[in-house]
Amino acid sequence: MVGDSLAAMEAAVAEARKSHQEYEAELALTELRITPEFREVEFEMARDQAALFAMETSVAGARKTHLEREVELAFAQLGIAPELRKADFELARNKELVAMEAAVIEAREVHQRREKERALAQLRISPEFREVELAMAETQAALVAKIVEDAHAGVLRAEDELTATKKRLDATIGKVVLTGVRLERDVDLVRKAVAHGSLIAEGRKQRPVDQDYARWCLDVAIHRVQSEIKAAVPASDEKERLKISLESLSGRYHIVTGKSAVPNTEYLRVLTEILECPENLVDEEWLAAQREVLEAREPTKAKSRALQVDLTLTH
Repeated sequence: MVGDSLAAMEAAVAEARKSHQEYEAELALTELRITPEFREVEFEMARDQAALFAMETSVAGARKTHLEREVELAFAQLGIAPELRKADFELARNKELVAMEAAVIEAREVHQRREKERALAQLRISPEFREVELAMAETQAALVAKIVEDAHAGVLRAEDELTATKKRLDATIGKVVLTGVRLERDVDLVRKAVAHGSLIAEGRKQRPVDQDYARWCLDVAIHRVQSEIKAAVPASDEKERLKISLESLSGRYHIVTGKSAVPNTEYLRVLTEILECPENLVDEEWLAAQREVLEAREPTKAKSRALQVDLTLTH
């Protein structure tokens, strides 16, 4: 009986609470002056908004499906296998690669630990050891300075020797007939000088007219410089110098051939410079005598020697 009375009392309390909440809601709506018709309109708007959201979701899904199909079509056109199109393909890496990455990470950690240990060990170095280390560093610095000084002196000596050698060669090769020890010392340079002299002598014989000979000399020089440019180190001072030399030769070539109109005095000056250039002159008496010495030195080659020189103009 008591239980039934208690249950009935609780039900009455709940009913009263519900009635109170409904009354408060009605009171709030009344205070806001919201009519039942407005509630229906608000409900319709909420329903329409839910329908619009569902429609947008459907459109987004359709767009995603369309993009996925376009991607599949592009992969198919590129000939990419289906197994390579999986989104998680990158995760299916080779086990050996994964193991290697793990080993690299472990090695890096070991290296970092050893670096820390070495730093701590350096902090524990005794003052006496530091003094010895400092003395060694000073000795090494002095040794390096001595090496640099000796190297600089060596470069100067080499430059002096090169200058002396050049002076000696300029005073002998092409002017003095070398024999014996003097010939053996510079035999390769003598051969080149004889070959060049033979070329110049033959070119001059075939072109008695000064203009033709000057043009041929420029042609030979231009081809030589072009070959040196191809063999030079890219973007080097030597290559830039050779390019400037080539421009100068080309300018002279245009003057000699009449492609560049200049006063007659300028033409004669350029022509004279070309004809009197040491590279375009040869002492034929020296040439014959020096060639005879070389042939006597190499009798086998002398018998089979045949001068083959391309004397044609290519410009």
